[in-house]
Amino acid sequence: MTPVDIVITDINMPFINGLELTKRLRIDFPDIFVIIITGFETFAYAKEALKLGVFDYLLKPIKQQEIQDCVRRAIDTRVLQRESQSKFLLSIELLRQELLEKNFENPMDKSDLARRLQELGLSPLQGPCKAVSIRIENYENIYALPQDSERCSYDVKELAERMLGQNGYIWKYGGEYLHAIVSAPIGIPVILEIQKQAKALHDVSLVISIGMEVPSMEQIHSSAVQAWELQKRYGILSHDCIIDSSTPAIIQIATEDISEYEQTLYRNLYEGNADECYILLDTILDGISIEEKKTEIMRLLFHFSDIVSKMESQHIITSASLDFDSSVERIMHEKHTGGQCAILKSVVANICQELIQTGTNDSLNRKLLNYIEENYTNSQLSLTMLGDNFQMSPAYLCSIFKRMNKQTFSEYLTNRRMEQACRLLRQTNLKSYEVCSAVGITNAQYFCARFKKYYGITPKEYRNKAIPEQ
Repeated sequence: MTPVDIVITDINMPFINGLELTKRLRIDFPDIFVIIITGFETFAYAKEALKLGVFDYLLKPIKQQEIQDCVRRAIDTRVLQRESQSKFLLSIELLRQELLEKNFENPMDKSDLARRLQELGLSPLQGPCKAVSIRIENYENIYALPQDSERCSYDVKELAERMLGQNGYIWKYGGEYLHAIVSAPIGIPVILEIQKQAKALHDVSLVISIGMEVPSMEQIHSSAVQAWELQKRYGILSHDCIIDSSTPAIIQIATEDISEYEQTLYRNLYEGNADECYILLDTILDGISIEEKKTEIMRLLFHFSDIVSKMESQHIITSASLDFDSSVERIMHEKHTGGQCAILKSVVANICQELIQTGTNDSLNRKLLNYIEENYTNSQLSLTMLGDNFQMSPAYLCSIFKRMNKQTFSEYLTNRRMEQACRLLRQTNLKSYEVCSAVGITNAQYFCARFKKYYGITPKEYRNKAIPEQ
């Protein structure tokens, strides 16, 4: 329903008179301005209207200008009220931020903190909690602030507030940092989801450090010191990651700098090889302690989510293969690592099954082949160049290209260049080194060796054979 600011009513109306209407409005909508119009010049009516707090009381007959002037005064009054309210809310927000930051930086007395929080309309977090420090960085240049950093910082703060709800407080600290106090049970999954949604919202990287768990909110200072030290020590060297004091490893969404086992795992996932994925998962998880397994399983699940997102954006799969929120919830509620691993394997099975059912994707494949056709004469054409254009990793492209074309990218590109070389040798008088350059190969000696390997004869012999001497 659209909010109403001003109601103009007559006292004398059927079913309900203007004074009764005003009484009812005062109960449900106390901020509405009521302007009463009446033909009764009775003091009792005017007195009742004043008691009800009407904005104005106009006697008939009324000129149009008189009504316009009254409405204009009501509008001006409401604008002033809202400006004043906005300034008040801003001052409250600044006072809240100041108090939370003070509690962050120095231990506070429990009763004093509770009193100050109550004065500012906040409630202390109950039970154990942790300090969190968040650095917002630009994906293009991790040493620079993102464009419109003020707006970005505000949006990330709003996002985090929605996701934390009553389980935490977050506030701005300088242009590139946010600080937060969160209830200990919140855990890594919610923090990771904030990171993921911030990336989708503004294409920014969040480096998040989490301090130790402390018994209560007024003792957050020691956790805050640790979170800030982790941020300064590791944050500047990391990218798009979470640094948790409770685990020795940095939890990182990006798949760069991963182990050989994980690279093989993701490659097999791209190719839909479920059985190989199961073996690799067991190998990865068998090498760590029981205490670390849940964190590692959750990290792998987030990697799988990113892979599925890429597949969906490029139409490799046609429907959502991963119910991410449900999978996170199931893993969080599963007490045994064996059950958690089984859930992760079921995610792998769903993704691989979707890939098998979808099969090759003609639309994407046509785009890839068309791009190669348009650029095969470019000596710089590579999987990296192709990946940059289609926003896929080279490893990802290598796997799906082979699956869709039954040959590797390198084999396909070489075949296309050799075919074009044959055509040029048959139909033009270009020298071998000129043909070599025309098909995107910079080394003439390599071109001749490759050509002979393909066709069993040199480019010169091929030309002589294809065009008999006159």
